[in-house]
Amino acid sequence: KVSAKPHTHDWYYQPEVGWLWTNESTFPFVYKAASGDAEGAWVYFSQLSGKPVSYYDYEKETWVTIGE
Repeated sequence: KVSAKPHTHDWYYQPEVGWLWTNESTFPFVYKAASGDAEGAWVYFSQLSGKPVSYYDYEKETWVTIGE
């Protein structure tokens, strides 16, 4: 079964994180869109072998693990 993921050009929705923007010239730096009271911020994508998918949140100065 194919599940549709919400997206638009250069944007991708990641549950637990929200809307993320990037393109080939800026990857692995990703922009997290503002939502509610949270401001938008740049994050750094990392997927090391054997490690969970993570983003470094420059605003919060911490790593955020996705899907755990």
